Amino acid sequence: MLELAENSELVMLDAPNSREILKLRCGRRSLPKRSFSVDHPVFSIVHDLRNPLTAISGCAELLATGKLDAEQTRRIATNVWRASQQMKSLLNGFVSTARELNRQSEFSNLRALLAASCEAAGVSQRTDIDVTIDVSPEIHLRMDCRRMERVFLNVIVNAIEAMPGGGAINIAASATANRVRITIEDTGPGIPAIIRDRLFEPFATAGKTEGLGLGLAISRQTVRDHGGDLWSEPGRGARFVMWLPGCRTARRREEPK
Repeated sequence: MLELAENSELVMLDAPNSREILKLRCGRRSLPKRSFSVDHPVFSIVHDLRNPLTAISGCAELLATGKLDAEQTRRIATNVWRASQQMKSLLNGFVSTARELNRQSEFSNLRALLAASCEAAGVSQRTDIDVTIDVSPEIHLRMDCRRMERVFLNVIVNAIEAMPGGGAINIAASATANRVRITIEDTGPGIPAIIRDRLFEPFATAGKTEGLGLGLAISRQTVRDHGGDLWSEPGRGARFVMWLPGCRTARRREEPK
């Protein structure tokens, strides 16, 4: 369930049968330290392609059972299409980077980008997780939307994976004259102590069997590339905080009398 907090307005996203939940596995294991550039495009694309590939694999697994009705099949087909479009976008971005084409940052609506990230993370498929986006629709940030959506997606997917039994994710933002602070917090078990001090190191992982341990390292580098920063704070579960510069608050025009 996705809740957009603005003047108590609720927006419900439809959710399929619980059997359609796609488990995006992102393992945690430690590897020796080595020379590594976290912003290298090869590592970024390898990490980012794993989520849509896992989604497509999970969909194929469900379809192979032959037990889905017409509506469930339609939902699964939609999930496959979305994952394929995400892969296409990632590959196009990789080609652009390889060709050294400069992406132009522009002012974009923060809440819309966060909502899109929640949708890409599969929030609509988890009826047992409530997501609140308490962000003013008037906040705009100068950013590379494609890259920042992947940052939000990484953090939100991690929160979903941490709550297999359900819970809540709260996303909030507060703006000042020239920057915005964004908080993403869940009600899961929190960050394991074994990994807490190395959370943003490449390949530093714990507690899961698969994955690369690159998501948070790449996310922090992306935020820093935008002139901000990303870190974790003590919270009820896991709490990630970032700030980004260049905030612009749009003011609604008054209706003529």
